[in-house]
Amino acid sequence: MKALVRNPIAWGITLSGLVLLLVLGLACVRDDTGTTGYARFLTLEPNAMGDTLAGIFASLAFIWIVVTVFIQSAELREQRKVLKAQRFEFEQMAAAQKAQVDALRAQAEIFLDEQKDRHERRAEKLFLAQLESVKNKMLEIAKPGEFWLYERDGRVSSFRIGDNQYESRLRLLAGRDMIDSIFNELRAALETLKILNNKGELRAFPGKKILEALEERIIDLQQADGLSEATRIVLYDYGLERIESAIDEILSISSRLPEQSP
Repeated sequence: MKALVRNPIAWGITLSGLVLLLVLGLACVRDDTGTTGYARFLTLEPNAMGDTLAGIFASLAFIWIVVTVFIQSAELREQRKVLKAQRFEFEQMAAAQKAQVDALRAQAEIFLDEQKDRHERRAEKLFLAQLESVKNKMLEIAKPGEFWLYERDGRVSSFRIGDNQYESRLRLLAGRDMIDSIFNELRAALETLKILNNKGELRAFPGKKILEALEERIIDLQQADGLSEATRIVLYDYGLERIESAIDEILSISSRLPEQSP
């Protein structure tokens, strides 16, 4: 019943039927002379007959115009529903795409963070290896042997960086303590070197190559790349430039010395 009430075509057919029934009823009605309306219609002049038919069909046309308007209104309502549903779907799709983009961005950030962590771990391993290399080279320097040769009172003697126990002490040190120890021993050797140089007693510098190798390792350590911020702070705190400066000064003083005793 509700479908019938909401169906404009059904209403159009019903109203059209009522109009036709009304016309049929009027056609069957007899006047005082017993003549039916249909008979009187047939006796009308063409103009009057046309006006009567025009009135009947105008009523039917009006009914179906109204029906058409209701049909179009219903279609527009359905189109609005479809558009609303499509808009909702588009919004859902947009939200899903945004969520997917956010997820991909988060995955990319996680990947970059993991990649950065891997690079930093590798760089820090290399840093520790370079730091150990500095220690090993300094241990090599601290071993007993001729490092500088000098002549005093006609007698050639030698001196080196650190005393006889320095090698064993250095093995127990690490990090900043190791760097401080190396710097202190270099400064002590530099002061001795200045005194001998001022007296003109220096004769040879057998330890030149090994000291240059130590400086190269110090420079490599300073130029370590990819370190984490915390490790960079530690590296800066080491003050490696003071060791490099001390070595440069030592090499400058010893630059004209032969590596072997003349």
